[in-house]
Amino acid sequence: MKTREILFRGLKADGSNEWVYGSLLQSEIAGNGYCKCEIHERFADGCSIKTHEVIPETVGQFTGLTDNNGTRIFEGDKVRCSYFKMAVGENLGV
Repeated sequence: MKTREILFRGLKADGSNEWVYGSLLQSEIAGNGYCKCEIHERFADGCSIKTHEVIPETVGQFTGLTDNNGTRIFEGDKVRCSYFKMAVGENLGV
């Protein structure tokens, strides 16, 4: 049985316009109801973790799919599709 990798990404909240990848931690800050999102980035040694605060609206989970170049596709990504095997209006069997 193949398992899907659980991975999130988000834009750093420090204004650097940099994506970070890892595990998602979402917590509510008391008083104002603001949700704080953090990505826990795990390094190759398996022990080192760095936490980054990210902009909540930019967080997306890895879909398990990749494009033709092997780039991971995350929720919210815009992709161009140039070929459809299914005809418009075809019964999807749903």
